[in-house]
Amino acid sequence: MGRARLDVDADPSTWLIGPTEDRPYDRWLPAAVDVVCEDFEVEDAEGRDYVTQVLQVFGRDDDHPLTERLLRWRAVEDAPLPVRFGMVTRESWPAEDVEAYLRAEDLLVVEAPVVEAVEDVPDGRSVRRSLSYSLLDDELVVSLRYVVESPSSPSLLAVVHTASTHPNLMVEAVSDLDLLCRTLHARGSA
Repeated sequence: MGRARLDVDADPSTWLIGPTEDRPYDRWLPAAVDVVCEDFEVEDAEGRDYVTQVLQVFGRDDDHPLTERLLRWRAVEDAPLPVRFGMVTRESWPAEDVEAYLRAEDLLVVEAPVVEAVEDVPDGRSVRRSLSYSLLDDELVVSLRYVVESPSSPSLLAVVHTASTHPNLMVEAVSDLDLLCRTLHARGSA
């Protein structure tokens, strides 16, 4: 995807951007710890250690297919919500794969996912959101998935995923995620 890029305008009061090519993990982590500790007014060593541990897990490289990361973390005592996003080609994700993703066919769902269109999306783009409940190791997991399509870049899709064992956290996060996805734009061509 040499001529393609993924644009996002993440509100810095809501989202912490994870490591990037320009800010690799080893440079990102100390700066992120400083910012979060300052925002949360964490001054003690134990609190700083906790923030560091959360950000280490969030920022560490893994084999997840969605490589971009954002973190929604409102207060040190709240559960953090990591969000993964990225870009896929329609060639690698035909319409039936997009629908399977939104229907959470890869999960052991306990009821049919709710798939809806997000309203008020600019530039003729469309955003679809999926909310699903599934079981993982006998624990209820709530997942939100998004697919963003743009008529100006028909060969690309932007994809977003987050999951949590805290249903209230997910309910609170829907409006922030909808706002985020309204800014997400895959540009160019595959």
